[in-house]
Amino acid sequence: MQELPDDEDPLRPKDDDIDPKPDDEDLTGSTEARRMCGGISPMTEWRWRHSETVGFPQPDFVIDGRNYWYKRTIRRFLARHANNKLRRRADDRQTISTKETGASQ
Repeated sequence: MQELPDDEDPLRPKDDDIDPKPDDEDLTGSTEARRMCGGISPMTEWRWRHSETVGFPQPDFVIDGRNYWYKRTIRRFLARHANNKLRRRADDRQTISTKETGASQ
């Protein structure tokens, strides 16, 4: 499957596609950010931040060694992550369909 640039990818959410929330400008610390991501552990957060494939955002601010993100930053990550998961499922279905079609001939 050919990769499209982010600005041309129809499945990639655009900034204005994500419904703004009243608290988007609020800063959240690591504990709340991990909760927003499904209750991941501190170690998982660290791995995601240091992984080139996951794409977890670096903190918007580091204050006294503590990480802070705007809530919108975490929401955008989650939206991109969900779209990537849907894309992988669609690719998997296409691969399975292709194999079944080829096997039945």
